Amino acid sequence: MTRHLAPLSVLIAASLALAGCSDVGGAVTEQESAGTDTLAVDLDDTDGFSDNVNVILSPAGAISSEQIEDAGVTELENAGAEGVEARPRIAIAGEESAHLTALFSTDGVEYQIDQYYPTHDGQTYIVTFSFSPDVPAADREDLAESVLASWTWA
Repeated sequence: MTRHLAPLSVLIAASLALAGCSDVGGAVTEQESAGTDTLAVDLDDTDGFSDNVNVILSPAGAISSEQIEDAGVTELENAGAEGVEARPRIAIAGEESAHLTALFSTDGVEYQIDQYYPTHDGQTYIVTFSFSPDVPAADREDLAESVLASWTWA
């Protein structure tokens, strides 16, 4: 378990850097090269924060839900998150996934994240949905889980 804690810290930090991108100008292209697999941004959002989702591949390969729930909460808090919570696990394309939520503030912009960690064929993916803080938790989970319900492994 110890060998996964440092990569988990790097993974969480990288996903948070992308999650906080409310200005999608040149910064997105630059950060995509840092291990981002997929990024989608709501460019029509008008409340000062562009809701977005990103997927990053874990540099450690597979990380268990237990490891994420044990170390991830502390890592998010150490990164400045408030209200960090491990939510019930869900199934994504038949694979179990941990689910963490937290509130962040970057450069005076607050945003809420919902992170999911599906693992398949020895690879964990960190899927971070970032929302304006006024989006209710039920709406965030409904949107995230509707997207994740369409997930398939190739």
